[in-house]
Amino acid sequence: MKCKKSIMGLAALLILIFHFYIPFTGSKVELIMYRAAYIGVDIFFFVSAYSLAQREKITYRTFIRNRLLMIYLPFVMFALIANFYEKWKFPRFFKVVSGVEFFQKGGGAFLWFLAAIMLIYLIAPFLVKMKQKFAWKAFWGMISGWLLLSVIFQYIFQNRDIFILLNRLPIFFIGMYYEEIRALLPKKCKLAIILIGLAAGGYLISKYGSLRLINKPFYDMYYVIAIPFIVSLIALWDFVSSRIKIRNIPMQFIGQFTLELYGLQMIFGYDLEIEILNATRQMLPTFLITALCLLTGAYVLYSIKRLLLKLFIS
Repeated sequence: MKCKKSIMGLAALLILIFHFYIPFTGSKVELIMYRAAYIGVDIFFFVSAYSLAQREKITYRTFIRNRLLMIYLPFVMFALIANFYEKWKFPRFFKVVSGVEFFQKGGGAFLWFLAAIMLIYLIAPFLVKMKQKFAWKAFWGMISGWLLLSVIFQYIFQNRDIFILLNRLPIFFIGMYYEEIRALLPKKCKLAIILIGLAAGGYLISKYGSLRLINKPFYDMYYVIAIPFIVSLIALWDFVSSRIKIRNIPMQFIGQFTLELYGLQMIFGYDLEIEILNATRQMLPTFLITALCLLTGAYVLYSIKRLLLKLFIS
């Protein structure tokens, strides 16, 4: 895949749209695009899985240590900032950084995605080893495991909050097998298949994953419904990227500081947008100014982090 950074940039922008876009035309197309922008999260799961699957060897201790430094430590730092900014009480801070809040609130938890992806990273090295040893048999084993967990959490524990993670597992598994899936497509009609998948997937999202959200046979099944569109979109992005030689496109630039962007928007974004909306009284300009401010702040934070890392390493 030649487009990891740029597709991550696209995913980050989709998440910005999902959180901060203010519909102003009321058209059905606008509402579908806005409400389906949650697929940005699924793209991150996909890219994370793809990157892991390309490794020939993963040392568990080293892998977890790196993820603690690159993901969990920023998560704790963002939680500290939010703790003072939002005036949390200590019990909430402890619940956030321990992951307890995620299991209690699901998508309503502070920076839930970071807590969720860390949980997946705890087992990801074993999934990669399973794939390397059992090939496609491992894939169907993973899907079977997901189905079993879904039954347990819905019909035994009756816990809906966990499904914001559970129903992202299939796209994670597919990301691990992306190269194998792409190899199955005939070269002569690869683009046609991708476009058909994009059209069919877009129809499913418009029908069951945006204005109407399907929740059968398990809770939040609209995340699974979105998979054909997400995979086709990534395949198309990859297809185009492999034929374009320009590397420093805006999406690749944004793809460098997605973690910083996610943290800043979830701490300061809503208050910032309210202030801008009160000042402008214009919906689209409010969103654009909010997005620009958050992107700028995230890049500054990313630049500071890079500088500190260089100083620390040297």
